[in-house]
Amino acid sequence: MKRTVLVIPDSGPLISLSVANRLNLLFKLDMRIYVVDQVFYECTKDLTKIGAQAILEFVTNHPKVVHLAETFVGRAAKQERTMGTTTKHRGLGEAAIAEFLANLDDKITRTDPVLVLFEDSDIRRINALVQGNVHLLSTKALLIGMEECGIIASAEEVWQAILNAGRVPSAKLIDQPSLIVNSHWKPLYHQG
Repeated sequence: MKRTVLVIPDSGPLISLSVANRLNLLFKLDMRIYVVDQVFYECTKDLTKIGAQAILEFVTNHPKVVHLAETFVGRAAKQERTMGTTTKHRGLGEAAIAEFLANLDDKITRTDPVLVLFEDSDIRRINALVQGNVHLLSTKALLIGMEECGIIASAEEVWQAILNAGRVPSAKLIDQPSLIVNSHWKPLYHQG
């Protein structure tokens, strides 16, 4: 069975897990993690926001596991910020996500399964996700799956911590497997 790599092209899961002080749960999946650069910027540009510092530390303090996925869109936006351009561009995060997923084969072997963790249901509309190796997983489904594996005691407890922090994420349960046979996202040592 092939293990997946985790791609986080959406700020939602990062923010939700960070406000609940549970970003460390992603390490329990025992897989490489890729965070899209523009999404990382959007999550950490204001370090006074709840969870932003935790996301910054999650990415910068674990370079062997968490990889910042650079995109042309993210580099161009960073260059504009460096030059002092203050024009707001809508959709930069979505454009960086689409670019990263369209060029996924540059980072990950074409036949390797990929787990895409998200909260925003619009991410399913990105054309790059139609690859057969992509497994879609919402934050709520991740927590439920982790409880089923015995990684966490209670998905509801983590979910309530997210809500108690003032965040109201999408509660959609999406756990759509990839078309690759014999791939899985749950850690082997927890599966029955």
